[in-house]
Amino acid sequence: MKLLYRYILSAALFCFSLTSHSQNIEAGLGLGISGYNGDFLPEVSQFTKTIYGAGQLSALIHFNERLGTQFFLSLGRVGADDKDFGREDRNLSFITNITELGGRAIFNVIPFDPYGEYGRKFTFYIGAGVSAYKFNPYTTNHQGQKVFLQEVGTAGQYLPDEMSTSKPYSLFGVGIPVTGGIKWAVTPQLILGLEIDYRHIFTDYIDDFGRDRYPAFDDLALSNDQAALLIDRGWEVSYDPNSNISPIDAAKQSYENMELEGLLRSSGSYDDSFGFIFLKVSYILEDLSFGFGKSRFGCYQF
Repeated sequence: MKLLYRYILSAALFCFSLTSHSQNIEAGLGLGISGYNGDFLPEVSQFTKTIYGAGQLSALIHFNERLGTQFFLSLGRVGADDKDFGREDRNLSFITNITELGGRAIFNVIPFDPYGEYGRKFTFYIGAGVSAYKFNPYTTNHQGQKVFLQEVGTAGQYLPDEMSTSKPYSLFGVGIPVTGGIKWAVTPQLILGLEIDYRHIFTDYIDDFGRDRYPAFDDLALSNDQAALLIDRGWEVSYDPNSNISPIDAAKQSYENMELEGLLRSSGSYDDSFGFIFLKVSYILEDLSFGFGKSRFGCYQF
């Protein structure tokens, strides 16, 4: 954790040092998709079954033709359903909106100048920094009601200490945004680009599904009946609402038949991750001088 704090502080100081010499701002809008990798996916390549639409607002402050500092606000959504991965026996699903605010340093591998004088009108770039994000996974229960999973504690997070094997997880997190992309100056002001944006994060609960052990069903049901109904939803596949069996009894019978108590919910050894792919359009705001020398592109001269 100390290394993480040092990384965040170093990134913040680096970004501040860059912006203090900035001349031009590249204001951008990105539209695309967001996806995730986590405990629902049997293989990383199946992330395509988790994607939803996403958007991003950004401001890239150019330091010179190589370096810049980008600040961004990203909005996205990810989700997964066991039915898409042949796991009807568990039958879980989730969706979460993600709101993220961050900053990072950008390095143009090819010197970039939309005028083509001090660099090329085309470049590909890489970048990394730090971000803060909020998520809140939810699902739709057997009655068609929207249920926020962290609030009910599907793994028994709100049970008394002697009964619980885990604690409630935070809905806020810190991530390391790693990006790479290409862009082309159609005109000296208008920039088009494609960007791939990956997030290394430090939680296993984007999908509400982590390395917890299944608690005793009766304890969970007494604590929160929604948690008992949603911790494992295989019972819903064969449940007949016209039968004389209540949903909670059907869930308990399925839970005991599968002998879930004490087993690990997830065998994965890695935290979750998420990311974006954006088509971007940007506009160069020129002649924003802060008292330093500049080239035609408005970049600080060493």
